[in-house]
Amino acid sequence: MIEDRTSGVIIVQREGHDDLQLGVSGSVMVIQYQFLPPADVGVVSARVLTQSPDRVTCAVRDDCAGLSGGFRLNGLNRIFTRELIRYRPRAVVLRGMHGCVLSLVRVAALFRLPVLLDVPGADLETALNVASSPWLLDCIRQSAAVVYRDSLPPMLTSAVPDARHIHASQIATFLDEAIVSVSGDSLAFDYSLYEFLQRDEPLLMHMQAPHAKLFSGCQNVLDVGCGAGLFLQLLEEEGIPASGVERNEAIAEYGRATGLPITTADALDFLDQNDGYDGIYCSHFVEHLPMEALERLMRGLASALLPGGVLVLVFPDPESIRSQLLGFWRDPEHVRFYHPELVETLAIVHGLEPEWSSYDDQPHEVVPFALAPTPLPAAPAVAVTAPAELTGRSWWDRFIARLGAVPRSDNAALETRLRAMEERVAILVEHSQETSAALDERTRQLWAVNRTWAWQDNAVLKFRKPASRTVSS
Repeated sequence: MIEDRTSGVIIVQREGHDDLQLGVSGSVMVIQYQFLPPADVGVVSARVLTQSPDRVTCAVRDDCAGLSGGFRLNGLNRIFTRELIRYRPRAVVLRGMHGCVLSLVRVAALFRLPVLLDVPGADLETALNVASSPWLLDCIRQSAAVVYRDSLPPMLTSAVPDARHIHASQIATFLDEAIVSVSGDSLAFDYSLYEFLQRDEPLLMHMQAPHAKLFSGCQNVLDVGCGAGLFLQLLEEEGIPASGVERNEAIAEYGRATGLPITTADALDFLDQNDGYDGIYCSHFVEHLPMEALERLMRGLASALLPGGVLVLVFPDPESIRSQLLGFWRDPEHVRFYHPELVETLAIVHGLEPEWSSYDDQPHEVVPFALAPTPLPAAPAVAVTAPAELTGRSWWDRFIARLGAVPRSDNAALETRLRAMEERVAILVEHSQETSAALDERTRQLWAVNRTWAWQDNAVLKFRKPASRTVSS
């Protein structure tokens, strides 16, 4: 159940900062972060360490600590968005000059929440001198105000003359005014909430990075359904000119604020009206469409491509167990799975030639297995014969035994017993070897079945539009 705290403030600050004594009339919730090496955080870019009603502590990968724009540093987005939804504040205070913190300005803007930037003046001066990028300036402009303590940083007024700034002594008054002015309307679900609450942007950047290489040499790439523009940033890093189309205005605006060229439009309508691309990237879009819309999409993609152009499609592989069980149904707009062979057939129908397929490159070996394991070899029934009593000795044998020697008759009996024991040991060793071989075979079968979990979650298909073929209408 979400607690109603519609007059509250969320403060985001680094571990080691003293809690800000706001003196506001509403409640205060703190998100406290610390930077740790990636190995200590795990696969994700940030994880929650402890949580109480009024404080969340989390670990963030230390490669999110830099001061730059883009999505690689957005390690705090998911945790911050979750707390915005849970806590429902009327204002946000961001303390710290790090990329993962400053990017939260735009997330708060999606919720129409005023943000107060409380960063040391010296850090702000250095940042404006070193990294006066459109990204940083936009963060400052989108903030409701920047806090200063001793004196107003001259660089702030010259770099961002329209920025509002307040003295630290005015924080409580400013926040109280902001709390009153912000609407308390109930929060409605929007796809942008999924975009920022469920997606780990630095992790997605890492996963999509290999796809950018597939557009090497292209001069005009379109990202269809580009979201906030993660892949556009990857192409930009590769020096490949690109633009995107995204239907959700809030998500598109978030990407445009980072300087990415994103058009807000329905992707299918956009493809019907635009062409001239030598590369098109369409990632995790087809699974949002019913079959008739997918056919329209494929027709539009083929039409928008220049002869010789490259199309790359990425979508969940229905043969992936992980995709079926863990990921696909998290997205509220997923409609159905499409098999790579079906998508490839549709592309061929519309005049595109398959060039590479991850599905064909890494064939899926389906390993059958029985519901019950093959029984292990039964233990052999080895008769154990009681040793014969060494009785009936002659006086000579008794005399030899008294001298500590073994009489010949006793030696023969012992040899008989030894041969019987050797035969029993040989039978047990053979059974042990058979059991070990059977266990090895079980392990091999289990590992072969387990490898199905290693199948890639996504299928990646690369097509090329022939230079001399007319696209079917």
